[in-house]
Amino acid sequence: MKPDMMPDQTQFITESPLYAEAEVADVSEKFLSEQELKQRQQKKIKRIVIGMAIFLFVAVSIFILIKSRSRIEKEEDSKAEEIELDEVIVGPFNQRLLELEKELELADPNQEELPFPPIDFEISLEE
Repeated sequence: MKPDMMPDQTQFITESPLYAEAEVADVSEKFLSEQELKQRQQKKIKRIVIGMAIFLFVAVSIFILIKSRSRIEKEEDSKAEEIELDEVIVGPFNQRLLELEKELELADPNQEELPFPPIDFEISLEE
């Protein structure tokens, strides 16, 4: 049996103090000198300034990233529009091809908003 374990556990609380080795590390501000108080305040201010600098850096980098992506998308859209205009100008064959593509998109059954046809539940296999 270990020396710190007791056979009678009812005596454990009374014989050994709970958290006896705990020390109070934080000293009240009443007992600190003016120089120590200034040092603590300077440390707090430095932490706040560093935190704000990191936050601003992250916010600016996210803003720049979003702006650059939107510019890239705008450039891609303008390039796509230029390509469509070039295809229309090329000739009647391409123009007819574009018309057929639009008709195909309009005839897509996945985009239909009509309800399903009614179902007759009275039909059976016996008839």
